[in-house]
Amino acid sequence: MAHDFWVEKAGDHSRWVYGHGSQRLPYDPASIKEVHGFDAQGKEMQVGLEKKKDTALLVPKGKPL
Repeated sequence: MAHDFWVEKAGDHSRWVYGHGSQRLPYDPASIKEVHGFDAQGKEMQVGLEKKKDTALLVPKGKPL
């Protein structure tokens, strides 16, 4: 039973989530070294990474859709 990272919508941003299925587990945001974002056409776009105490937010530097 492996655990996964995925991205969920969180207000105006998205956040990294770690867990398995519907189970959410804490993680160290320092473990995220690099992020990439893509718009609806698949073109790469800039995103920022805002590390919090127990989560990390993806902050788009433009309109993702």
